[in-house]
Amino acid sequence: MLDTYISVLSSISSHILHAIFYEVIEPILLKIRDTIPKKENESPKETDKNALPPQVIVFTVKIAEKIITICQGDLLLSQPLLGMLVSNYTAPHKITD
Repeated sequence: MLDTYISVLSSISSHILHAIFYEVIEPILLKIRDTIPKKENESPKETDKNALPPQVIVFTVKIAEKIITICQGDLLLSQPLLGMLVSNYTAPHKITD
């Protein structure tokens, strides 16, 4: 069902995509950032009761990627989110199902 949602994002207006991104996706991505280990030898904070299921993380990232692609640079990314995206490209973390 969520894959269908992702596929119809391109038919949604830019204004609505911005609202979805800023009000839903960005807070979830920042929450994900807080559960990612800061050092290579540090394990993920699995005991964190606020941790999100891997499926939620995967779909959130997919939706974020699709919205960013559709909006083509029209989104203003916050410094914490941009820092997270850049640091994860330089030090990728494995998300397992």
